[in-house]
Amino acid sequence: MKTGAAAASAELKHRYNAPPSDWIGDRVLFTEQGQIWGLHLAMRGWKASGPLQRLTSGSNSATHARARSVSQLVFNTTQSSRHLWKLRLDSKSGRALGEMQPLPHSGGAQAQPSSSADGRLLAYNQSEPTGNSVRLRDLATGKESTLISVAGRPKVSPDGSKVAYGVFPDRLYLMPSGGGESTLLVPPQGKYSAQVYAWTSDGQRIVYWWGNPIRWGLLDPQTRQTTDLIAHPKYDIHGAELSPDQRWVAFNTVISGREEPLWIAAYRDGKAAGEKDWMQVSADGDERPWWSPDGNLLYMVGNRDGTKCLWAQRLDHATKRPVGEAFAVYHIHGARLKVTSAGLAAFGPAILPDGIIFSLDEQTGNVWIGEQKE
Repeated sequence: MKTGAAAASAELKHRYNAPPSDWIGDRVLFTEQGQIWGLHLAMRGWKASGPLQRLTSGSNSATHARARSVSQLVFNTTQSSRHLWKLRLDSKSGRALGEMQPLPHSGGAQAQPSSSADGRLLAYNQSEPTGNSVRLRDLATGKESTLISVAGRPKVSPDGSKVAYGVFPDRLYLMPSGGGESTLLVPPQGKYSAQVYAWTSDGQRIVYWWGNPIRWGLLDPQTRQTTDLIAHPKYDIHGAELSPDQRWVAFNTVISGREEPLWIAAYRDGKAAGEKDWMQVSADGDERPWWSPDGNLLYMVGNRDGTKCLWAQRLDHATKRPVGEAFAVYHIHGARLKVTSAGLAAFGPAILPDGIIFSLDEQTGNVWIGEQKE
């Protein structure tokens, strides 16, 4: 025979796919869709003996309900947001120069930052209840404009004159950073997704990915012609990042949907080295690589200490083989701020001469005591 708790859990799973949190009298409490609900259960058979009742309301998410008495419960509410932060870095050593600082904003959520090579122009995706937009900010003057009202992933050209952006799932566009008409560069693929990822350091080509397994190419926006950057017949390639001198590419391979080794491959004469010549940087858990301006450091997001933080690996100047152990650049621990849970596409970063700008998830909350009124 099932215990009351086990039977209640089975009933809630069957009817609402929600585990119980606690009890008030003969009513079991559970959370669903950010609210706390109560359901009376008959002791005989542990079946629902009354209608489902919502006990809380509001825009914040309520979780972890606990009963204080028959008429009182304790619960907490949380609110999540996503905003941009700047971290200054020493370009030679890779060390952080102080604490990260939040960028000002007027509300909503900001993600997917990208910048011009001189660090003057910053593009990002702005999300609000009314919709999404691609915005451009002059970091010197603070002036900001909306380039286009779509949920786009923007990438500013190195000289700041253009913004390439991808619209989910498979359209790639180009537009002037000063505003104007967008040009469709890659039409819908139909079968596979495609997304803008970066520009080459000379501003001549756009790095983007598509296909299954995921492969990477270099798109000439003038001719609309694509040449291969890197691909594998069996593995998805993630986070392909060309070095500043465009002679190396850093990337992840996803194996069995679990392991994510980080690699560096030579890129010569329009062709990446084959798998047998890839150089492994780390075995698993490091992802989203990007290069230091001189190409002698490879930054990454890693969970080496159990939390996603910023790390760096020193590289041999000539061969790009790892030198020594990876070191922590900046720790992002604690319950309030975390590397974006929606994926590292939202994280960024925008790479500036004096550091990086990236998006973090921020969670705040309160603890409440609720009293039931009969």
